Amino acid sequence: MAKALSASQDSRSETILAALLYLMTHYQRTRCPWLAECVSRHMACLSLHPQASPAIRGICAGLRSTWETAARAGCNGARAARRVALTPARARRTA
Repeated sequence: MAKALSASQDSRSETILAALLYLMTHYQRTRCPWLAECVSRHMACLSLHPQASPAIRGICAGLRSTWETAARAGCNGARAARRVALTPARARRTA
């Protein structure tokens, strides 16, 4: 039973890593701030995961803030784009 649990834990960290790679690849294509936030959360999870290798934990801990910044910047850019889209065209021309 202990071996099954250990294999399950190892498998879980590998599943999280696989999901992280997928999210990063999809972010590259879309630049979606929500995906950047998901990448940041997956990195946080892996940085604390007891079964992840020390190298993976260290890399994820170091890169998490970069992805948090990308998520915030994307959200701010999305908000600005929405404001422009919601501003009447006449008001945009006079500004």
